[in-house]
Amino acid sequence: MPEPLARCYEGLPPPRLTVVEPKQLPSPYRELLVHDGTMTQMLEGFLGQRLALRVLAQERTGSSLWRQVVLTESVGGRPVELGAIRIDLTCFDERAMALVLEGRVPLGRLLEDSRLEYTSRPECFFSTEADAPMSEALAVAGAQRLFGRWNRLLGQGERVLAEVVELLPPLEAAPMRRVAARK
Repeated sequence: MPEPLARCYEGLPPPRLTVVEPKQLPSPYRELLVHDGTMTQMLEGFLGQRLALRVLAQERTGSSLWRQVVLTESVGGRPVELGAIRIDLTCFDERAMALVLEGRVPLGRLLEDSRLEYTSRPECFFSTEADAPMSEALAVAGAQRLFGRWNRLLGQGERVLAEVVELLPPLEAAPMRRVAARK
């Protein structure tokens, strides 16, 4: 299990993740998960609005910031992603680090707005059955099937800026606005 997610489940039974090949992901999950940008970027394009960040838990250990977060619609507040993330604070200048620590802006939006160079490298895609913590955070009823990815955001010299596990709630297909993929 990816370390950021395992950290959220310390002392609890971990969720069972089933690895899924990208082409086997159903729509709209394939379009939202299989790309080289950030989930913030893709979800904002899909929903047609900016996202807000709600920090559920946070711990700073040395130069690492560990978080469990929910991205929500800025209008309406509906949860659209549950994330478990480890951020290497030494990869950010003083201003960007202050914004990260403030916890008000999704990391993907912060990366885009600060024009920090990065590469997104998804490690795997998976499905899982929503457990109680996931259901509560994403406001879903019962043990529904969720889809997600484990992703690494790499900076200069392939240094890991952040490692994140991203889970999406049940979503209906919707026309997606065109979002330019990062190269």
